[in-house]
Amino acid sequence: MGLAEGVIGRIDGGSLAADDKTQKLLEDFGQENAPIRILIASDMASEGLNLHFQSHRLIHFDLPWSLLRYQQRNGRIDRYGQDRTPEIYYFVGESTHEKVRDMWVLEKLVEKDQAAQKGLGDPAVFLGVGDADREEEVVAEAVAGAVGGDRFSKEMDARASEAHAPGHSDEWNLLFGDFTDAIDSAVDTKEETGSAGHAEDAPPRLYSDTFEYACAMVSRLARPGESAFPEEPRIRVDERIITLPIPEDMMSDGSFGYARKGDVDDRYMPVEAVGRGNRIELTDRIEVINEAISQAKTDERSWPLSQYLWDGHPILSWFSDRSESLFPGRSVPLCNLEGRLPKGEVAVLLHGAIPNRVGHPVVDRWGVVRVHSGVASSVAPVEEFLRLVRFDGDIPNRGPTNSQHARAALVLAVDRFQSHIVEARKQRATEMEAALTRVLDRLSGFEKRFQSQLAFEFADLAEGSEKLTIAEQRKLNRRAARSKQINAMFDDWAGWFRDTCEMVADPNPHVDIKAVFVG
Repeated sequence: MGLAEGVIGRIDGGSLAADDKTQKLLEDFGQENAPIRILIASDMASEGLNLHFQSHRLIHFDLPWSLLRYQQRNGRIDRYGQDRTPEIYYFVGESTHEKVRDMWVLEKLVEKDQAAQKGLGDPAVFLGVGDADREEEVVAEAVAGAVGGDRFSKEMDARASEAHAPGHSDEWNLLFGDFTDAIDSAVDTKEETGSAGHAEDAPPRLYSDTFEYACAMVSRLARPGESAFPEEPRIRVDERIITLPIPEDMMSDGSFGYARKGDVDDRYMPVEAVGRGNRIELTDRIEVINEAISQAKTDERSWPLSQYLWDGHPILSWFSDRSESLFPGRSVPLCNLEGRLPKGEVAVLLHGAIPNRVGHPVVDRWGVVRVHSGVASSVAPVEEFLRLVRFDGDIPNRGPTNSQHARAALVLAVDRFQSHIVEARKQRATEMEAALTRVLDRLSGFEKRFQSQLAFEFADLAEGSEKLTIAEQRKLNRRAARSKQINAMFDDWAGWFRDTCEMVADPNPHVDIKAVFVG
């Protein structure tokens, strides 16, 4: 064919032994300057790989009897970040052999996969089982029964119509979608009414955005004596870009995870995301990120040089850990707000949470309790307090204050805040219990529908008959296995919903004191 060396690459089950070589091959396939132009892959490349950076053409050389497998393969190039229209082809040969010529099933599967790409969405609705192996069983039975292409096509269309009928969807949407509808009324944020969703559960913000907070933390940790960075970080405020050398305590010691000693710990980010000189670039500007992604396609990199700075970036966890080191153990900031708070008043900033049975917080509250003359106020929103004392502006450092006076107010403040958290738990428990009841009722209805559908699919079986053919016995065994699977699935979901909704009933929930302000 006259192709140059290195133009064609191959990945399959046999190449897994050379894992590093395979990874390098996949990275090169996404680089503009790499010589590889054609990637031949087995079904091991059907899930979990990003092959869309330089490629938008895919050829199905072999045609599986599963529409889910088509979808998995197509998803390697037809995914977020693809900047060209994907071109997907199907290799269909011709044969003079009588039985091979009669394989109409391949043409019908390709037809339905193309229909899904043009707007139907999920191709799995045509076969109606939601599992690649079971899809192949459905197709095999159609072929063995010689139903013919037209009838097979009509059966698939009928399943798709049923799946898109009102009140019906696939297993995931039936369960998770309706769970969302049921729980939404109890946990959605309803800031305008202050009910159910509890807008006050959102953590308070002292800074206007994440970038401003990151700038403040980097500047604080870069002070002499902190030794947080091996080199001076660079902050370009106008461009909204922070360039950081990787801190020593973000580096791996080689004992945990996959990162080697001297590389960045993969709990924070992949090694490939780090630039030259062990540096990372953080920004909240989308156009900078898009430019970095485009540049990565031409460089020998699988990750862009810039990382998007948002509330979920792991660097914020590192900031949080380092901020705790700014204060000695079991201590909090004590701020002198003389002139901004009444003389003798102590305001305590607190945080408390109550988890569900799997450890995730269901009630998560911040608040401020003000104590004056031995009397604790009701719990006030943090933002309201910060505006009251003008804490978001410049505050003069008035020096040390009376810590004994502040310490005496802590017991009253914590006791008041714990009572606030307990009341919040009671209110949330009532809401969640009602939502859980609705969810479990729906689950019960869904389970009956699944079992009814199963009975319909195997309606031709005479279960009480003593004389069953081998094929009938095999179908009967499949029905029993599927029924058991359905029961287990619904039991697991019901258990998950209970664990998610039910909270720990602690009369004295844990409360953290975050800061103390003295007038």
